[in-house]
Amino acid sequence: MEKKIIGEQIKEARQELGISQAELARSLNLSRAAVSALEGGKTLSPTIETMANLSSILKKPVDFFYSEYTANLKVCTPITFRSFASARKRDNEQVSLVLKRFSMFLSFLIQKVRIATEDIQTRAKENTPETLISDEKIESYAKQMRDEFGLGDYPIINLIALMENHGIICFGYDLPETIDSVNVTFKDENDLKHPVIIYNNRLTYFRQRFTLAHELGHIILHSNWSKESYEQFHAKAEQQAHRFANAFMMPFSVFRDSVGYSNVKEAVRLKGYWRMSVAAIGRRMFEVGKLDRDHYKYFYIDLSKKGWRKEEPGDNAFPPEKPYYVTTAYDFAFEKNLITPMDIVRTFNLYPEEIIKYIGNDDRFVVVPNRSMQIKEATDDNI
Repeated sequence: MEKKIIGEQIKEARQELGISQAELARSLNLSRAAVSALEGGKTLSPTIETMANLSSILKKPVDFFYSEYTANLKVCTPITFRSFASARKRDNEQVSLVLKRFSMFLSFLIQKVRIATEDIQTRAKENTPETLISDEKIESYAKQMRDEFGLGDYPIINLIALMENHGIICFGYDLPETIDSVNVTFKDENDLKHPVIIYNNRLTYFRQRFTLAHELGHIILHSNWSKESYEQFHAKAEQQAHRFANAFMMPFSVFRDSVGYSNVKEAVRLKGYWRMSVAAIGRRMFEVGKLDRDHYKYFYIDLSKKGWRKEEPGDNAFPPEKPYYVTTAYDFAFEKNLITPMDIVRTFNLYPEEIIKYIGNDDRFVVVPNRSMQIKEATDDNI
């Protein structure tokens, strides 16, 4: 029986690259209506030439367009984006597809090995859009999480390792510049919850840390919100996540006692100790009462005059943190012969280069120069 093309696969591959229908049509030398028919499933048997061109332009093997993998995971919380106001619909589509692709790999992995998880989403049930909790309550939740994680009052040195040790899966990807991160919690077939944070690989060490703490705030504070409530009260949810991030990374009393002078110069000094940006430290000074509203305004005016709103001194003092959990889990599965590289290729019909972006383990794959689907199993001889 002749295989039929799956139009949605074409659409997703196009959106993943941020290409419009019109741009794809020009590249294929087809009309936009013809591309729309392909994506809509109205053209089920394109020509060999069209499929070869689709494969080349969209950077997917031909087999990708004739098959799809359904992740055995259900979204059980709102999907939260940390993005700039300038983020386009196209940017959001790209990130949503990265999240979908990662969920497919995670679902595949969970079927092979047991993934550790902790149910940390049930902390703030009283925080609803109708009865928003106070800043003081958010501070108490941040302290509670620090206590549960055994952090004391010291600065957090490796935030990603801390989060992954407690079942929050982190993943870095080259997202559009307008989006820092996306976060959602999945539930597997055993009703175990798996929080996932995908962050932008372009972030500096300091912005990455604030972004991760911000997403942790969403996990703690907004997991019980509906998608509709989150969208309606998005601005307030963002404010709460900001407050949680600062409170979690810089505990109230200890941070307040560490501040000598309430100015930008002091914030630069504290940046190396708390490993948070000057901007975040300035905000925290205001939150703990070291800056009143007028002086907080002057603090940011000073940042602007120095040209430090986008880039601060010492931003490159540390390399961004790296996640370990998914790569380690795949390594374990490979070593126990629970998964082979060929299993992954056959399941997802993706080039090894793309698989490696999601699971790491590049020593497991030997990519041939012509980018064909050929793949060798990793052995002691070819690793």
